[in-house]
Amino acid sequence: MNVTLEIALVKLGGSVVSDKGKLKTFSRKNVDSLSAEINSYLSESSDRRVVIVHGGGSFGHVKAKAYSIREGLKNDSQLKGFAEVRQDMRLLNSRIMGCLMSRGIASVSLPAESIVSIRDTAVQSEDFSLVDASIAHGMAPVTFGDAVFDSKRVFTIISGDILMHSLAGHLRPQVSVFCTDVDGVYDSNPVINRSARLIRLLTESTKVSLEESARSDVTGEMRGKLAVLFDIAHCSSRTYVVNGRVRGRLLSALRGDVRRGTEVSHG
Repeated sequence: MNVTLEIALVKLGGSVVSDKGKLKTFSRKNVDSLSAEINSYLSESSDRRVVIVHGGGSFGHVKAKAYSIREGLKNDSQLKGFAEVRQDMRLLNSRIMGCLMSRGIASVSLPAESIVSIRDTAVQSEDFSLVDASIAHGMAPVTFGDAVFDSKRVFTIISGDILMHSLAGHLRPQVSVFCTDVDGVYDSNPVINRSARLIRLLTESTKVSLEESARSDVTGEMRGKLAVLFDIAHCSSRTYVVNGRVRGRLLSALRGDVRRGTEVSHG
């Protein structure tokens, strides 16, 4: 990559781009606001570039879980679900692209399979040629978590977080920002613990309670998300988790001026 460029890597979580409680409900007002903030950031310097990853939210997770897509092909009834999840994710991506383009951001959609190939749910190989070409020509690559082909399991799910991990390792961005529907990372689950404290600086030695859910899959998922955050922090000059549903938080993070959120440190 051209070392003179300032690269920002942005994850728009599924809970930010959609209403997770309502099937295929797009949060247009919120995504439009975030698109305006990204455009403001890019407009401040011609050397800035942004790479965007978005989650699936209510467009992806519901059917992916119902058809057990992550586990791979077990019976032919899953084939319909695999196809539907892919179709729904492209619908969501199209709507997000529309918001970005309407704000003047020259965006190009790059499905996950144009960047990575998967075997047994893990990334087997990576190809960043289209990402690099997009950046070199001043465009914003946009990729997303998806139902993808798996050379061992036939198909599986690749998450936006895994794509963030691969992209951060390649791009070595100046800043990586995760937009969620909460203010950052808490020391315990803020949904069930009102005394949960927002962690302003998260390090690998910070104590975070993961045992408040009776579901082991939720606890395991949170451990995985934290591991990804620390890995990305090793690749980024700055890494933040902010509330993407509060106007201005993304732009502040991109500028390195986070007043409410979590900074993730590899130190």
